[in-house]
Amino acid sequence: METENVLHPLMTVQEASERLRLTKNTLNNWLSQGRIKRVKIGRRTFIARQEVENLLNSALRGEVRKNSRQTVKVRQEG
Repeated sequence: METENVLHPLMTVQEASERLRLTKNTLNNWLSQGRIKRVKIGRRTFIARQEVENLLNSALRGEVRKNSRQTVKVRQEG
């Protein structure tokens, strides 16, 4: 069963918050602000696994996404 969750293209808010190391509250705020796109199925909210991976990759490159349409480059010091 564990491998099914890893391969599934959608993540629950709980799974995404654990992967991003954010609180569920922060992730819900980001969803409301449009920083991350949500997928609604009925009353449940999911996040595309690719969306989470893209956010992590952007953070590793030093970019901060203000919303889903705008990316800001962060200047690295040191």
